[in-house]
This record gives sequence, C-alpha cells and structure tokens, in this order.
Amino acid sequence: MNLEAKDAEKPRWSGRFVPKQGIPESVAPLLSLDDLLPERRHWMALNHSSKYLPLDVLRPGFFYLIHARRGNIGIFYAADRFTRDPDRFLIFPEGGQTDESLLITEGYWSKWPYYGTAKPFVELDGPVAPAKEREALEAKRKEISYDEYVARTRIFY
Repeated sequence: MNLEAKDAEKPRWSGRFVPKQGIPESVAPLLSLDDLLPERRHWMALNHSSKYLPLDVLRPGFFYLIHARRGNIGIFYAADRFTRDPDRFLIFPEGGQTDESLLITEGYWSKWPYYGTAKPFVELDGPVAPAKEREALEAKRKEISYDEYVARTRIFY
C-alpha cells in the first residue's frame, strides 16, 4: 500500500470537535471547539499556556493556584534529595478518579517531562505547618470557588 492511500484512510482534522459516543451523527458535525463547556475551554487553554511560574520563584509550603490533571489548588514541596521525590504539589484529587479523601501529589510541569502534570499560576499564601496540610487544603478549597479560580487564572492564556 502506498503512502497516499494510507493517508487517505486516516480521518482528517477539520477543526471541529467530534464527540466519541452518545451524540447522534446528525448533530456531531454541528459541534465545534466553541461549543465545549467553558470549564473545558479554560482547562485546555491553561494546558497549552507557557506563562506559569518558574521553579526558582516557588516557595515550599505555600499554596498555589495550579493547573493539574486532578486539582486546582496545591501546596508546593521542593525536591527531596533523600527520598528522591520530585518538585511537587500536594493536592486533593478531583474528578472522581480516586478517593477524594486521600492527598496525592502532582509533579512540577517542566522539571519532570514524563511525570510533571502541574503548572503553578498564582501564589496564594503560606507556609502551611507540617502535618496540617489536609486541614489547610480543605479550608482553601472551601474558600476559593471554581469560578474564582477561573477568574484568577484567565489572564495566563
């Protein structure tokens, strides 16, 4: 099979959003990226943003508004040379993928290219006392709504 025939078999990107399942084919061509939910558009814009805070200005133990796979607010912790943990953010997972009562970490974006999943955009306050992270994150999540998060991070794209 020649390359032209092989390329002809691949679906072409038309600049339109095509849902995977659940929407009739007659409606699917009418949807575009502009028809995505505002939350999804914001998430995609931050995912492609390069205006996040560099590693050298981040302060350990401080709260940050972040863009990550599973959270919006995190506490930054610098790399630990003894345990070899990367630069990371401690967060509550959101989105139902894991138990929301557990604290998890997301790695800093550009430091760990394969595992880095968090981009910090805004420093909030801190530092958080050791062993008080859970209570502090719960309070911060109640204090900052998702709408406020979007409003404060919209300037970065």
